[in-house]
Amino acid sequence: MTWTADESALGLLDRHGGPYESASYRRACAEAVPRLRDRSFGGRAADGATAAVALMISGRQASSMPYGYGGVHASRPLAPEERFLFLSTARRAAGAWSLRAIFLGDAGDRSDAVGSTRFVDVRRPPAQQWDSTAVHKLRRLQRRGCTCSASPDPGEFLPVHRVESAHWGVRYPESLVHAAAKHGIARFYSVRDSSGTVVSVLAALLSPTHWVYWFGAQTDAGRTLSGSYLSMATMLEDAHRAGVAGVNLGASAGLPGVHAFKSRWGGRELPVCSLRIGIPGLSAVADAAARLASRRH
Repeated sequence: MTWTADESALGLLDRHGGPYESASYRRACAEAVPRLRDRSFGGRAADGATAAVALMISGRQASSMPYGYGGVHASRPLAPEERFLFLSTARRAAGAWSLRAIFLGDAGDRSDAVGSTRFVDVRRPPAQQWDSTAVHKLRRLQRRGCTCSASPDPGEFLPVHRVESAHWGVRYPESLVHAAAKHGIARFYSVRDSSGTVVSVLAALLSPTHWVYWFGAQTDAGRTLSGSYLSMATMLEDAHRAGVAGVNLGASAGLPGVHAFKSRWGGRELPVCSLRIGIPGLSAVADAAARLASRRH
């Protein structure tokens, strides 16, 4: 089976893809991280089927998607071998020596499980899925006069996140936060205590299919109040009102406290799988050689 390039198939990504696959997120990545270039690929098979994958490339390595995940979206179900051939074609079209696709859910026989995530179905009222601990903490926050507001502007989010994430192992570039806000695909939640001080913040990425709990942070006062419960509850209720299918709360492997927090909102665990195409070692060598050559000139 062969696939030929068909740029019109890229529309599948905005209609069926998640927050990391939208044209707006890809533009935000390219603007915020200069080494990343959008090489998303749309193709058509001989039987008229179309498919698309969101790809960003750095050097000779392609990823679907940086800082997130993205799969193959097609006009009909694809057999694992069809999907593998499609991604091989996408790799060549991108000019990449290797491609790594991260899928939410089972990616087929050729993939490797690399973790899991919790996905909350918000097509029914979210509060019906919360456990007693979450309900108790929310009531206590309300009694203490805490409130939560949402904004497309990261102005209140970033100062708290900047301080609290200083020692995190992985941090999103602030430039990407600004770019996501600029393109209208992010929403920022701020929890205030009774004095009006922001004590907890949360960022969500939006799409027509589902939302993603991107990341959050809270001050010492916020941790004492458990302010993150109010920002999470507000975000889940907003997603329900927006009519999306669900909210991906993300991975929490190796973080027992985070895992316990995310499990209190209901939902189900989904595998996260990785599928590699090409030869990653050669790609890394080529990129190192290119960096060395650039320093010599």
